[in-house]
Amino acid sequence: MSTTTPLRVYASRPGQEEILIRELRKVHPASAAVVLAEGFVGVTLEPQDELVEPCVAFSQQCFPLAVMVEGASISQLAAAAWGALAPWLPELQAGFAFHAGCHDYPGSPVRQARVQRLADALLRHSGALKAAMAPSHAVDVPLVQVALVKPEKALVSVTPVDQRHHLRKVVAPFPMGLAPVNADPHAPSRAHLKLREAMLFLGRTFKKSDSVVDLGASPGGWSFDALKAGATVFAIDRAPLREDLMGNPRLRFVKGDAFVWEPKRPVDWMVCDVIAFPQRTLPLLRTWLRNGWCKTFVVSIKFKGQDDYPRLEEARRMLQHHAQDFLIRQVQANKNEVTAMGTARLSDGG
Repeated sequence: MSTTTPLRVYASRPGQEEILIRELRKVHPASAAVVLAEGFVGVTLEPQDELVEPCVAFSQQCFPLAVMVEGASISQLAAAAWGALAPWLPELQAGFAFHAGCHDYPGSPVRQARVQRLADALLRHSGALKAAMAPSHAVDVPLVQVALVKPEKALVSVTPVDQRHHLRKVVAPFPMGLAPVNADPHAPSRAHLKLREAMLFLGRTFKKSDSVVDLGASPGGWSFDALKAGATVFAIDRAPLREDLMGNPRLRFVKGDAFVWEPKRPVDWMVCDVIAFPQRTLPLLRTWLRNGWCKTFVVSIKFKGQDDYPRLEEARRMLQHHAQDFLIRQVQANKNEVTAMGTARLSDGG
């Protein structure tokens, strides 16, 4: 592995490798990207691209300073992985988080059970180092990742602690970038899973004292979670929400157009899962951030086929200007869409 062109690997949804490569050409324009295996794209990172804080929506997880190791058996693969970690041992002895995963789906060439056997074998090699393991979601320690890409081939990656902040938009605190969420059977739809995933990435949830605006709220999946947390919700839509939500005393339903409605005062949250394409959604989000109407936002950016994917670059530029911090990613519950989330600048002014 070269010190000037380290290998960085991004995991996509299986089948979306070419979509991810097209996005990476925008994010890392000086670096070459190739498909390494199903669901894994490698980037030979040039120095100028290392300096850029990456935000890659169609990547589930990023594996910085990645090394590919091989072994015919689990024990051989674990020994090879341990050898790849050897240069990092002094830094890891002070504490580290550990992730092990794969693309696990029916018919996949690798499954999570084999990953767990590899992880157990690798940790047996570590001896006393195992005692230094921090919680897997810790972000203030180095992150060790092992991803099984084929039955006899694995990626080994270490994200040093001084890189965790720089890479926070692409290195998720969850194995393979998959936030652990469960559907509520009482919700009006499964759309609330997108909001729950976003909150895990944001590291915050609704509070009883919060005011929440839900633009395009019907049938009420996102309002459902906010009301369940005790927040006050302003639901804006032409159609009413589910009957029980409409009867909630903390719901303020406004029949109207989510794209023209304006709050009388700033709110804590603006959430939006309205069915519209980027040419309408992005100006809407820009208006809310520019005017300081919300502190935190979660917005679905929906696409019509793949023709709208270049709009992601427009979204990134807009959020770099108007948001204090942000993330754009295709969460598990997204279909042909991504979720933009983050916090507004305290004083935008333009």
